[in-house]
Amino acid sequence: MADRQELRGIIRRRLTPIEITEDSIDIESIKAVGIGGTYLMRPETLKYCRTEFFLNDLFSKLDYNTRPREGSKRVEVCAADLLS
Repeated sequence: MADRQELRGIIRRRLTPIEITEDSIDIESIKAVGIGGTYLMRPETLKYCRTEFFLNDLFSKLDYNTRPREGSKRVEVCAADLLS
């Protein structure tokens, strides 16, 4: 049951419109970072990184080199496992 709740949460999040405001666009950060820069350590990124992404069990959170050693599965196999 919890797995189906997770899938419903993913769908609900994907169907929620993206809010476009001056805060969400943050032109000043874009200007400060510049072309080829990184936003990862910006305070604004840290503020939103825990709430804007829906992490779930369908996708591996392991790094690319670790996944094969841990028996990585394709996403459709994970989804089938969750629903069975």
